[in-house]
This record gives sequence, structure tokens and C-alpha cells, in this order.
Amino acid sequence: MFSSGLELRGAVLAACALAWPAQHAQAETVRDVFVRASATISPLLYGLARVDAAQETIAGGSTGPSGDTDPTAPETTDVSSAKSPGAALTWAIGTTFVGWGMAAGGIASGELGLFIVGEAVSAFGPSAGHFYAGEIGHGLATSVIRGGALFAADVILVLAFEDDWDQNSGEGLFLGSLAVAAGLGLYDWIDAPRAARRTNERNGLILGFAPMAPDREGHPTLGFALVGKF
Repeated sequence: MFSSGLELRGAVLAACALAWPAQHAQAETVRDVFVRASATISPLLYGLARVDAAQETIAGGSTGPSGDTDPTAPETTDVSSAKSPGAALTWAIGTTFVGWGMAAGGIASGELGLFIVGEAVSAFGPSAGHFYAGEIGHGLATSVIRGGALFAADVILVLAFEDDWDQNSGEGLFLGSLAVAAGLGLYDWIDAPRAARRTNERNGLILGFAPMAPDREGHPTLGFALVGKF
């Protein structure tokens, strides 16, 4: 059974990722940036491992004293493939901000390679939740569009220093490219938890409120549960 605490862990881990770019944008070397990026992503991965462990516990079913499956226990549905909406959101936000931090570190240190890698990660990042949820086609499509928009913005920024470049039209194209990238990124952030729920529904799993055992006074209660259809 899932509790809303998993969603809270996802939000806390995402907040850790948000703090990294602002604190470490002044990194002087590539090594410093990667060390700090690793320190940021580690708690994210740990939180996701906790989610996976919870899913395995759910899938294990009822067991007897010796640890063997209790043959008298009701049949349960295998939910090892269940996707957590909180984990999907954490992947989307965390990966994006790690990419932004790497790009900021590349600018601060003058490392062009680090900036390019960071921009590529930030283009892919908002779709990380969809990749986690198994919606590969959606993730690839929006990542390519975002990457193209960011590349166009970079080209326009370089051309802006040319003498014969039309500054008025260039500014519009630059802002338009950034708007496309930002809009698609925000959409994927919002849609990441829904992608996890869609995957669960396709697999016959529903994450939501379900009837639970009555309380001490005999009143019916509701709990947050992962329910399998069979």
C-alpha cells in the first residue's frame, strides 16, 4: 500500500535539485561541477530506490512465519511494474535542474563542452518522467523539439553579434525559441505524474483511495492504495 508520504518524498527531493544551480553556478572546473552534480542526484536516486523497495514489498503478498507465501492468503495482483507519480515528477524536475546547473557551471568556468552537455541534459530532463513511466515516444518527441528550440536560440544569439543581423527580428525569434522550450518543459513537468498513472491504468493498476478495514467504532474508512484489476 502506498501512502501520500511517497509523494512528499518526491517533492522534497525535487527541492534539493532546485537548490543546486543557484548555489554552485560559480564552479571553476569541470570536476567541481560533476562532483556537486553527483552530490545532488544521489538523494534523488536513493528516494527512487525507496519507492522501488515499497513496490517490491507490495508485490510480495502475504507470507507465513517462515517467510514462505501463505497458501491461505487471498490471491494478489503482481504490482512490481507499478509507476509512482511522485517518482516521475522527481525525475522530470531533478534531471532538468541538474542540466541547468551543468550549463551554468559551463558558462561560469568557460567550459564550452560542459555547457553543451548541460543544455542537452536540460532539453531531455523534463521528459525523464515520461521515460520512467514507459512513454518513450512522447519523451523522444518533446525532447527533440525542446533541443531544436534551444539550439535555434543559441544560433540566434551568436548571429546577434553580426553587423548585418536584424536585431528586431532576431530578438523575436530568440524569445520565441525560448518560449517553445520552456512551454514544452513545463507541460512535461505537469504531465509526468499523469504519465505514471496512465501506465498503471494500462497495466490494470489504480493508485488512489480504496475502502479499508473499519475503525474501532465500526465506521468504514478510506486509505491511499494501489489496486490491481484481475
